[in-house]
Amino acid sequence: MSEGSAADSFRLSLPADPKQVGAARLFVATTFRMLGADEDLVADLKLAVSEAASAIVRAQGLAGRILIEISSVASGETVTIGPLTADDMAADDGIAPGDVVVAVFRDARIDEHKHALVIPVNRPRDS
Repeated sequence: MSEGSAADSFRLSLPADPKQVGAARLFVATTFRMLGADEDLVADLKLAVSEAASAIVRAQGLAGRILIEISSVASGETVTIGPLTADDMAADDGIAPGDVVVAVFRDARIDEHKHALVIPVNRPRDS
């Protein structure tokens, strides 16, 4: 994408079904590979998306949806996945999904206005 161009945006909506968590991971991995991300970043994103999508499935049940948007601008990408609240990303028992995501992407946060997890992805760019 050239400097100063409008943001590219990629979106996916899936049923909130445990069987669809893999599809959410695949969507994010494929999109970031297309954008030129290295495999370490792709692996981290797959982990974060798995945690968030699984939290959506637990919170929404089969009637819900997993909504993912990847926005790409010259300064980096952002992954937004929801609907989620801070309570959805808290621990039922053991390690909280939100803690796992923040351990990998320290700037990740729940946007209460969007009801979504927002993961800013900053990576080196080619000159």
